Amino acid sequence: MKQFISLCKFYIKKQYKRSKILPILYNSSKNIIKESIYSYKGLVFDMVWKVDTTKKIDRRVLDIPDREFTWSYEACGVRRFHRIMKRINIDHTKYNFIDIGSGKGRVLLMSIRYNFRRIVGVEFSKKLHETAKRNIENYSKKLGKKECIELFNCNALEFHFPIEPSIIFLFNPFKRAIMERFITNLQQSLTVSPRSVLVVYVHPTEKALLEKTVLLSKTYEDCGRDDFVIFSNR
Repeated sequence: MKQFISLCKFYIKKQYKRSKILPILYNSSKNIIKESIYSYKGLVFDMVWKVDTTKKIDRRVLDIPDREFTWSYEACGVRRFHRIMKRINIDHTKYNFIDIGSGKGRVLLMSIRYNFRRIVGVEFSKKLHETAKRNIENYSKKLGKKECIELFNCNALEFHFPIEPSIIFLFNPFKRAIMERFITNLQQSLTVSPRSVLVVYVHPTEKALLEKTVLLSKTYEDCGRDDFVIFSNR
């Protein structure tokens, strides 16, 4: 029986390598399953906390200028975020948590359990910013206490970084042209006010820009299902 199963596996692998259609079907089905799990977990989160964070929004309809330099709105997966946080070994109470491109605020809400010094969201879209405000209000009501999350409706390039130790969370908020300027601003801030900073970059399409920096070095990288990288100046 074992020999028969081994032969079947060998045959399937052989046919898979030869076929042009099977790999496409496999990848398509894998993406569909992944998308379904993301939607399910997100909708459960939304229902439990009476918030609206899961629905994606195409960048072409976002109320911001220069939309070609940004990506569509998509929230970070719930389980994914907490797996990422497990990789960060710090005293959370001494660090700010800053989400650049905070969207509807899901990451901000999930970060509450980690007892950061401050929780800050920076979002350029007025529409997403207002949704995040409502979500925080609803979350606070459900939780039974008011959560102090600071929201800034501004261009990330005009945001003034707090001078305390911080985690800067990037869920791939913008493309290369903006990312270059953002990193320059961050490095200038660190030069003027030296402090501990960790950059958590998810879907790191422009990680090469961070790898070139003088003040930050890569401390962890996940090229698998969570696809993120951590840079630090510690």
